[in-house]
Amino acid sequence: MCCNIVLLVGFEKCGMIYKAHLAVAVSIVCQVLSYSFEDSFRWKPAEHRRKRKIIDFKDKDKRLWSMPVPYAFSTNFTAESDRKIVRAAISEWELETCVKFREVEDQEEYERTTVVLVKPQDSSLCGVGAGRIYIFTGNRQVLFLGHRCLTVQTVAHEFGHVLGLYHEHARPDRDRYIDIIWSNLTNFESTKKQFSKKPEGSITTLGFPYDVASLMHYGPHIYGKTWDSVTIRAKDPLLQLSIGATTDTTIQFYDAKTVNYFYCNDTCRNSVMNLQCQHGGYPDPKSCHRCRCPQGFSGDLCEWHERYTGADPCGGVIPAESFNQSIYSPNYINEFEHFSYKKGQTCNWLIKAPHDKLIAVRFTGTRFGFPCTTYPYVTCDDYVEVRYGDDIGVTGARFCCQERPNVTIISSSNEVLVLLRSTRKEHAGCGKRFGFRLNYWMVNPVNRNGTKSRSSRLLAVNTLYLFFTYVWVVEWL
Repeated sequence: MCCNIVLLVGFEKCGMIYKAHLAVAVSIVCQVLSYSFEDSFRWKPAEHRRKRKIIDFKDKDKRLWSMPVPYAFSTNFTAESDRKIVRAAISEWELETCVKFREVEDQEEYERTTVVLVKPQDSSLCGVGAGRIYIFTGNRQVLFLGHRCLTVQTVAHEFGHVLGLYHEHARPDRDRYIDIIWSNLTNFESTKKQFSKKPEGSITTLGFPYDVASLMHYGPHIYGKTWDSVTIRAKDPLLQLSIGATTDTTIQFYDAKTVNYFYCNDTCRNSVMNLQCQHGGYPDPKSCHRCRCPQGFSGDLCEWHERYTGADPCGGVIPAESFNQSIYSPNYINEFEHFSYKKGQTCNWLIKAPHDKLIAVRFTGTRFGFPCTTYPYVTCDDYVEVRYGDDIGVTGARFCCQERPNVTIISSSNEVLVLLRSTRKEHAGCGKRFGFRLNYWMVNPVNRNGTKSRSSRLLAVNTLYLFFTYVWVVEWL
C-alpha cells in the first residue's frame, strides 16, 4: 500500500511566523489484518496531541490485557531520550488507573501478546491496533512511533488504543456534540474513514458523557484542506477551543474512569465501604476506602473543594446571589500592570446556587491575559476554564490569550466550576499573565435559552477562537 501526503509545518514565536512546506512520499508494505489500525498514522507538532475513549470488545475476554501489560523496545528503538518519553506516558496511565506495565527484552517470539515499540523509517508514522490483538506471529503487537510522534501526549494516546480505547469522536452519539465539516476534508475519499462512527451495539460508552478534550479526540483542523479549514465543529461554540486541547493533564477524568471500569471494576465491589461518591467520583481501585475525584475536588467522597496550589491563596466555594458578584485571579485587582498571577498557580472556584436556580457568568474588567500561541492554531499554555454543563467532571470552555471573551454563559445546573491553570514553564507562549475578573449571579431556568443564544452569537464573531489544532494523519490505505 502506498500513501502520498503533504505536511505543512509552521510555528510562531511571539508574532514571527515561520513556515516550511514539506512533501513526503510514504511507501508502506504491511500484512493486511482482519482489524483496522486505530489512529492510523499521523504526526502533530510538539505540545499537541490526539485524544479519547470508546471500547469495542465483543470478545472482551480475549481483547483485554492481563496485568502487567508487557512491552518491549525493538532493536531500532535505542535512544534513551525516546525511551524516557515512552516510560513517562506509561507512568501517566499507571498513575491514573489500576493498569500496570512491565518492560521486557525484545525477542522474536513471546509466550503472551507483547507490545513491541518500533521506530519506522518515516518519522511521521505512528499507530497501533485497539486492545490486545492475539493473531500476531510471535505474539508481537507492534506499536509504531515515528520520531515526530514522540511526545508524552501522543504516546499516551497510542497506549490508550493499546488498552482498548477508540476515538472519542467515533462514538455513536457524537452528532449530538460535534459536526463533521465534510466539505473541508482534504482527499475526501481516503480521509472520510477517519471520521466514521462506530455502529450502535458494537461498542459501549458506559453512559459516560462526551468530552471534546478527551485524550482520544481529534483536533478541529485535522485533515483540513488548509490550515484554517475547520473539520470538527462543536455544537456548543463555547467548547470549540477545548477540542483537542493540550492541558497540564494528559489523561482526562473520564478517560481514566473508562479504563478503570474495564480493567478493575470488580476490585471494590466486595468492599464493606459502599462509598457514595459525589461530583461524578467513583471508588478508587487502588484504595477502595476513598473515591477518585474530578479536578477541583478531593476527600474520601469527593465532598471537599480543593481551593488552590501555588504562591497565592485563591478559589473557594461561593454562593451565587441575584446581584452581581466577582471573582479574580490572584493579584488582578492591583493597579500596577506588572502585577499578575504567578507561574504554576492553580485556582478552583465552585459557584453554587439553590437547586431551582442556574448561574450566569461573564468576564469583565479592563485586563485579561493568559500566555498562548496563536499560529497556526491557538494553544493555551495558561487558561481559565468554565465548567457549566450537567457534569462538572467534563471539560468546559477554555479561554486564553489577551482578548477578553465577550460572552455570557448560563449553566445547565446550579453549580459552575471555574479553574485557573498556569504552566511552570519558564517561557510560556506570548502575552502576559494578567489573569481575569469574572462576574456571576443566579438566574431563573427560564432565562437560560435566550441568554445562551446571545452568548453563542457573540462568540461566533470573536476571531480569537478561529484558530485551532491542526494535525496531519497518514492512514493505512
